[in-house]
Amino acid sequence: MLVGVGEARNRPDGRESPTDSTSLAVAASHAAAGDLESLSVLDSIDAILMTVGSDDAPDPAGALREALGLPGAHTVVAAIGIPQQRLVGSAVLAVECGDADAVLVVGSEAKASSLSARRAGVEAPAARSGPGADQPLAPQGEFMADAEVSAMLWDPVAQYALIDSALAEVEGRSPARLRTDVSELWARFDAVAGTNPDAAFAGRTHTAESLATSTEENRLLAFPYNKWHSTQWALDHAAVLLICSEDFALRHGASADQLLHPQVALDSSWGLTLSRRQQMHRWPAMAVMGEVAQEHLGIALAELELTELYSCFPAAVRLQQRELGLPTDGTPTVTGGMAFAGGPFNHFTYMATAELARRLRAGGGNGAAELALLTTVSGLLTKGGLMVWGRDPHPEGALVADLSAEVRMATGQVEVAEFDPDLAIEDAGTVLAATVTGGFDPKLYAIADDAAGIRHVVSEPVPDDDPAEVLADILDAAG
Repeated sequence: MLVGVGEARNRPDGRESPTDSTSLAVAASHAAAGDLESLSVLDSIDAILMTVGSDDAPDPAGALREALGLPGAHTVVAAIGIPQQRLVGSAVLAVECGDADAVLVVGSEAKASSLSARRAGVEAPAARSGPGADQPLAPQGEFMADAEVSAMLWDPVAQYALIDSALAEVEGRSPARLRTDVSELWARFDAVAGTNPDAAFAGRTHTAESLATSTEENRLLAFPYNKWHSTQWALDHAAVLLICSEDFALRHGASADQLLHPQVALDSSWGLTLSRRQQMHRWPAMAVMGEVAQEHLGIALAELELTELYSCFPAAVRLQQRELGLPTDGTPTVTGGMAFAGGPFNHFTYMATAELARRLRAGGGNGAAELALLTTVSGLLTKGGLMVWGRDPHPEGALVADLSAEVRMATGQVEVAEFDPDLAIEDAGTVLAATVTGGFDPKLYAIADDAAGIRHVVSEPVPDDDPAEVLADILDAAG
């Protein structure tokens, strides 16, 4: 049961002092309690579940526990790579099983303050940390293949660019057409951000043409992505979700129309690195979660009016649209997405939940606005999450599950050869995906299958020419 949502923002502009993530989390916690119109509710919090932020403090939940004066609260800290829905699902289960009356799920960043202080030559407030989480959560398994690491293919933007390249190859899209496709999608996201008063990076009016054009201010990252195709996460923000039992909420003054109910909270703690995926243009994990969610809900996800797909890069949105059966020409966001609303490093899901909660409470009256969908990527399309909230409880209760076994069975795997720095793309076999990076040392990255079905990761230097033309020439030469 979601009963209170709270957010805190700070945008240093020379008139404010840099802040720290714990101070933001305290302010957001008070805002969540204020949403319930009962600040005393914080005295009854049984647990604090929190994600690690950009400051890498090992126990941010412990720091928040001390700041709120809750010595008895159990703390859980999730490292990067844990689906953000995992903490929400854990809080729901704790409440439903009677292990807790009220739980805070928290994410907090102070990246803008950190960068602002660095540019000004002053020291930002030090990150606060507790004595060590009662329950630390770390991701399991391989996050990136050895060949990808050896090729220095570890920048998320290059990996996501390769995913979009693989999708374009399967759908018969040229590099130039791919650049147009992703920019048209992002222009629609930008238009939504323009209607969001809390969007951190709205107001610049990005057209599809301007997004597609590489300039000094919109520099090439990895084709087809320029700067504004990427998450803009340099902001100060905290989001808090107050999850509790219905009895607890009503005893603390919540009204019936304020209560929101979890329908499904699904994730997969098993993931597979990009080059090992048999079909790099697919994400079976999200398809599996979508099918399970639809069966439980009894309604197609495409019929839900409120949707926020995790939007770190266009490929994440484009694959999720296809795997979840959503319209590929749609605009699945209510915030404006992570490039324009701002993408907190490890808690955008909670930021989006706060906005979806406000819209669900406003109602719609037609049934569609009674449910809201949001997803999480949590890595390089590796460990995902999917959650649906509703205005009314599901007749069978919330479905909370880790679908790792099902995801593993649905995901085809291939063997990846050891990286060979001397392997040329024309000798690597059938090219499945390729991108050209920008910067001072532009590189071609490609993934190809040889005649024996062995996967190869290729890296080559490339001339500093138009990336679309370079890529088209390379792909033509490679067959």
